[in-house]
Amino acid sequence: MVCKEAGAKAEAQVQEQIQSLQNLYKQQKEQNIQLQQLLDEMESLRQLETENQQLRQRIQDLEHAVEQRPSQQWGNTMTV
Repeated sequence: MVCKEAGAKAEAQVQEQIQSLQNLYKQQKEQNIQLQQLLDEMESLRQLETENQQLRQRIQDLEHAVEQRPSQQWGNTMTV
């Protein structure tokens, strides 16, 4: 009789541990999904920053080109 009770108690503990591990797995899976979304956001931001840097460089190049060109060569292009 003691053996049956010990077995039932052990089985209940194993079931409890299984349930606990399943809950932990579910939490980890949710965290992984959230982290992946965060990584995707960060990658998008990194790409935008790279694009911004390229656009800033292009603006500087254009400003430099305008400064290098004598004003008379521009003629009336700004008043069209």
